[in-house]
Amino acid sequence: MAQANHLEQGYADVLEPHYIPAPPVSPPLPGWLLTWERIRPRWLMELIAESFGVFLYTFFGVGATAAFVFGGFLQEDGIGNILTIGLAYGLGIVFAIIAAAPTSGGHLSPGYTIAFAVFKGFSWKKVPLYIIAQIFGGFIAVLLVYAQYRQAFVQVDTALAAAGPAGNLIKFSPTGNAGILAIFPQTGQKLGYVFLNEFVCCFILAFLVATILDASNFFVSYTSAPWLIGLAYTVIIWGFSADTVVLNTARDLGGRFACGVIYGSDCFPTKYSALAALTNIPATILGVLTQTLLFMDSNRPVVNPAPEGSAEMMSIRRKATMEGGSSYAPSRRPTVQSTVPAKEAEAKTNGSDHTETK
Repeated sequence: MAQANHLEQGYADVLEPHYIPAPPVSPPLPGWLLTWERIRPRWLMELIAESFGVFLYTFFGVGATAAFVFGGFLQEDGIGNILTIGLAYGLGIVFAIIAAAPTSGGHLSPGYTIAFAVFKGFSWKKVPLYIIAQIFGGFIAVLLVYAQYRQAFVQVDTALAAAGPAGNLIKFSPTGNAGILAIFPQTGQKLGYVFLNEFVCCFILAFLVATILDASNFFVSYTSAPWLIGLAYTVIIWGFSADTVVLNTARDLGGRFACGVIYGSDCFPTKYSALAALTNIPATILGVLTQTLLFMDSNRPVVNPAPEGSAEMMSIRRKATMEGGSSYAPSRRPTVQSTVPAKEAEAKTNGSDHTETK
C-alpha cells in the first residue's frame, strides 16, 4: 500500500503544474550608461582590463617588496618578509584575474597571450596590443608605488650615495631601493643558474595554469581557478625568489622601464635584462604544450564550460562565426547516459517508432 501511495503521489506530482521561477533580472541602468555600453569599443575595454589586471598584481607585489626592503634599511622589524611578498603577489594575481578575466580573458602576461594564440585560438592580431597594455600596466603600478614611498626612497638614496661605490652596488641589487622597482640578480650570481631557475619555474607555473584551466579537469571550477593560480604563483616565489625569478615579461619590463625613468641606464644590466624579459615566454609555451599534448584529452567530458558572456565564450563564438559554423560548438561534449531502459529502446528500434537516419 505504501508503495502504491508512493507511485500515485509521484504520478500526480508529474501531472501537477509547477511554478518555474524566472531568472534574476538586473536592475534597470541609466540611459547614459546603456548608451556608453553600446558605443564603447570592445577591443579598448579588453586592453584596459589587461593593463589594469597587471597593474593590480604588480602594485600589491611591489608594495610588499618596498615594505620589506625599507623595513630592513630603517631597521624596523616585522614590516615584511618573503612570506608577505609571496602572499601579496599571489593574492594580487587572484584579484587581477577576477577583475580582468570576464572582459579580456585575464592573460596578464605576454607569455600566456602568445600561448593562448598558439593553443587556444586567440587572435594573433590582438597579441601585440595585449602585450603593450600589459607592460604599460606594470609600468604605471611601479611608478605609483614609488610615488607613495618616495620619502623612503629619497632617504635611502641619500644614505647609499654617501657610501660611495659600495652604496651604488647595494642600490641596484635585490635588496636595494632600485631592486624594489626592477628585478636584479644576486651579486656574483652566474647567469646560467639564473636562466635555469627562471625557465624551470616558468615551465612548471605554465603547466599548472594550463591544467587548472583545462575544461575537463573535474577538480577545478571557474570560481576556484583564480585562487589556485595565485597559490601556484605564491609557492614559486616562496621557494625560488631567492635565486632570482621574474615569471612575467610585463612585470619585468614595466618595472624596469619605471626604474629607468627614475635611476637611469643602470636599471638595464647588459646581459640579465634580455634573460629576464624573454626566458619566461618559451618556457610558458613549452609548459602549456606539455599539458596539451600529454595530459589533455579531447574525449573527456567538459565539466567546466566557459560561462555565457565571458571573454572565452565570446572568442569561441566569433571564431565559429568567421569559420561559418554554429555559434558554439565545443569540441568536447559531456557523455550523457541514456535514461531509457535497454529493452524499451530496443523495442522502439525494432518497432514503428524507428526512423532511418539519412
